[in-house]
Amino acid sequence: MNLLRTALFSTLALMLMFSMTGCGTDGDYPQMTPVTITVMYDGQAIEGATVLFSPSDSQNPSAQGRTDASGRASVRSFAEREGVLPGSYQVAVHKSVLEGGQEVDDPDADPGFQPEVVNQLPERYASVSTSDLSIEVVLNGPVEQTFELTD
Repeated sequence: MNLLRTALFSTLALMLMFSMTGCGTDGDYPQMTPVTITVMYDGQAIEGATVLFSPSDSQNPSAQGRTDASGRASVRSFAEREGVLPGSYQVAVHKSVLEGGQEVDDPDADPGFQPEVVNQLPERYASVSTSDLSIEVVLNGPVEQTFELTD
C-alpha cells in the first residue's frame, strides 16, 4: 500500500511539475512581462553584471539576466522565453571576475589555472538579503528600472 501511495504521489508531483514548466512553446507559459534593468555603479554603466530576481512569493520561479555594454539586461524567468512572471522580487547584482580581471565565463581562460573569483561590485549587492533592492513586476508591462549602486 505504501508503494502504491508513493507511486501515485510521485506521478501527481511530476504531472504538476510538467504542467507548470511546459514544453517550450508560447502556449505552454503563463503570461509574462518584459523587464529591462539598467545597472549603474558610481554613475557608470556596468557591463557583465548578473542580475538575479528572487521572488518574495515562493510560487514564482527566480529570474535572471546579464548586463550588456550599456548596463542593460533583459531579465527572464525561463531561459527560452523573454519576460518575468508578475510579482514582487528581491534583487541581487554581482559582477564576478577572475583574479587579474578576466571574466569568470571567459572561453579563453586557462582551464588548469584556479584563480580567486572577485566581485567587482560592493559585496552587499550580491545577496538579496543585504542588497535592499527590489522590484514589482506588473502584468501590463513592460517594466524598466535602473539600479544605482553605491559604496
